[in-house]
Amino acid sequence: MSQTGEVLSFALELLPGGWCAERQERCRRLKAASHDDYIALDSDYDASMESMTSNDSLSEAILAAYKREGLVAEPRC
Repeated sequence: MSQTGEVLSFALELLPGGWCAERQERCRRLKAASHDDYIALDSDYDASMESMTSNDSLSEAILAAYKREGLVAEPRC
């Protein structure tokens, strides 16, 4: 997993109850999370973004990480 993927994965682990598809529930869980933990992740995220080459796409990197972790199914033909 890439450094950025690791930071994003850790951020999701900090979310009480984990990630969910329902927006209102995600907001409720985020409000219940420790703000200090997320502030500490800022520098890690910034460092991971700086380590990416200029022709890397963040969206593509996140999608690839999600696929590797089995969080997004490959489309079926």
